[in-house]
Amino acid sequence: MECRIDYQSLNENTASPKVGRKYPYLSISTVSDALRVIIPILEEGDLPVLCEYNGVTRRLACIDSSALNVQKLLKVTPLTYVTAPDKSIELHTGQDILEAGIC
Repeated sequence: MECRIDYQSLNENTASPKVGRKYPYLSISTVSDALRVIIPILEEGDLPVLCEYNGVTRRLACIDSSALNVQKLLKVTPLTYVTAPDKSIELHTGQDILEAGIC
């Protein structure tokens, strides 16, 4: 499954098409140009990284669910780890990542 996209800017032409939500996933609430730099250097894996763009959920990448990989992403954007439709954990620190069970 190919999850990477060619990042020029985050808009409807470069983000993946609308996707369904498969749990668990990481949700990004603040999209910035720093994501263009950090996402390509993250290890690929099965953990989807999703964001909402114009009211549509889009997949930016699928990354390895290691705490170190998630920490790299956390350095450039706030994250929410969503494990079920009614359960999510805000991630602010490395300790939050470990307490969420991401490893």
